[in-house]
Amino acid sequence: MQPNSSARRKAKRRSSFVNGLQGAARTPPNYGTEARRAETEVHGGGTDMTERIGTLLWEMRTAGGWSQGQVARAAGVSKAALSQWESGARSPRVPELEAALTALQADAAQRALVFAQMKAPRALRHLRRPDDTDGLGAPPVSYDLLRAMRLRKGWTQERTAGAVGVTRSAVARWEQGERLPATAQIQALCYALGAREDELIALTTGDLTVSPEEPTTWEAKEADLNARLRNVLSAPPGLKDLDHLALRREAWNWAARNAAARPMLARLCAYHGIHYRSTRRWAEAEPLAKQALLLVPRQEDAPDVFLRSLLVEASAVVYSG
Repeated sequence: MQPNSSARRKAKRRSSFVNGLQGAARTPPNYGTEARRAETEVHGGGTDMTERIGTLLWEMRTAGGWSQGQVARAAGVSKAALSQWESGARSPRVPELEAALTALQADAAQRALVFAQMKAPRALRHLRRPDDTDGLGAPPVSYDLLRAMRLRKGWTQERTAGAVGVTRSAVARWEQGERLPATAQIQALCYALGAREDELIALTTGDLTVSPEEPTTWEAKEADLNARLRNVLSAPPGLKDLDHLALRREAWNWAARNAAARPMLARLCAYHGIHYRSTRRWAEAEPLAKQALLLVPRQEDAPDVFLRSLLVEASAVVYSG
């Protein structure tokens, strides 16, 4: 795996995207054409997603000691197809991926990690089922940001729908990841909801994470997450939804592969819940507190996280009515 070279390619595409969208969040619908062009550059035909899935499949296959032929036969696909997936030449469809993961005897955490790389609604549904995430909970995705932006604005789904010219059920499906809004609709939503530029980028690319260089060890990554969390906590109150979601998503990716990362994920859930408590968004705070307590069920595992989560949960119960 070569995270640094992949990260550099990703950072370069994100830079191109930012340049293409300068001022977009302040401009109503007329920026659609420019954003679509920039979106194509960022996605690069889905290269980042395809490479990540291919790397994970290769890691599972080689760790199990299987040949491509063995896995392909068990999954009912061609060896050439499996080779293309692993090399990042193309991405499997969801049914093909399900078959490959079964053939690889992937556990719940491994399956969740792979499906978390995909943006297809069917893949997201896998991550919403508690038994499919090995106790980690669903990873934050870009459409969690859309819901957070709406609630931050204090708008209902009906009001949001009216602002962008769609039905309430369309907004509900977007927030659940059951449908993907078009680029022009994302831009209209961001304008209506007063989004930051990086929130516009995250929704358009479907990518919450922001680290330009991914550390290769958990110790280094933990230090990186702690440093960034301190920056978020010390910053003036404001639009911090994306910051918290990005930290949680990056920690989730590590926790799906390394149990040592679970206390850090719990810590980030707890602080995200505290952020929502400070803005009286009780419906969002309580699930995060519960998730943190599931990740560190005993006080001795992480005393500060355990106590903070209990306080957030109790506050949500009392004040949410």
